Formats: sequence, structure tokens, C-alpha cells
Amino acid sequence: MGKDKKSAFRAVNDVANQTVPADTEVKVLFPTEQFDLGHEYNPAKSTFIPNEDGVYLIIASVQFSPNNTNDPYRVLIKIRVNGNDVARDNDFFSTLDIDNDVAVSTIVELEEGDKVKVFLESTTAGEIVSDSATTRFEAARLVSSSS
Repeated sequence: MGKDKKSAFRAVNDVANQTVPADTEVKVLFPTEQFDLGHEYNPAKSTFIPNEDGVYLIIASVQFSPNNTNDPYRVLIKIRVNGNDVARDNDFFSTLDIDNDVAVSTIVELEEGDKVKVFLESTTAGEIVSDSATTRFEAARLVSSSS
């Protein structure tokens, strides 16, 4: 029997809004760690680094508020492992006077030491809203490869 250590974390941005320039990819910041069972999340770098090979469920969500609600725009959110996109999703918005909640999730096989980060890009300038219910990054290992 393997010594399967628990692996799950949840981090949010409930500290400050994050500026997003138009047509510029930004790394999304999640500075508040709500829990981290395996000590694998670095809130200073907003990076998840698993301690064990396995299959992981990864979820990221962002509340985006455009500076100008009169222009239609697109918001793209990405989960990236070691610099490569493993999941993307985008929302197209018209001229609605509301914030846009965008989310992406995936189940992916990770190796010990992989670096998992979240990125966002919008066709219009705006900001990522600090809200722990919508601006969040979370993952959990479903199956260990060493089992």
C-alpha cells in the first residue's frame, strides 16, 4: 500500500482588484490561501506545484469588470501547466452593464513539480474583481499515479 498524502487546495483573491489592460495576457493572482492539505500552493506566486504524480481536477474562476460597458468584448481564461495551455474557455459579452464571471476546469495528469498557473486576457481593459466566491483557483488529486 502506498502512503497516499492528501492533495487539495483553494485560493482566492479577496484582497484587491487586479488591473487587466486590453489585449494583454495577465497572470491571475490568488493571494489568499483558504486551505492547502498538501502544502503545494504558493500564494506569493499564485502557483500550484503538486508533490506527487497523479490525476488532478483543476478549477479556476474570475469575476471580470470591464472599464467600458458600452463596447462588446471577449474574456479568455486559461489553465497552464509548465507554460503550456491545458484548458481554455472564453466568454463573449455584448454591451451589458454587469460583470462577467468566466470559469475553466479540467482533469489532467500532473507530475510532481509541475507548475500550474491561471492566466486571463480580455479584448477590453478592466479589472479582476476581488471576490472569494468568484475569483478562485482550486485543485484536488483524484488518483495518485503511485497507487
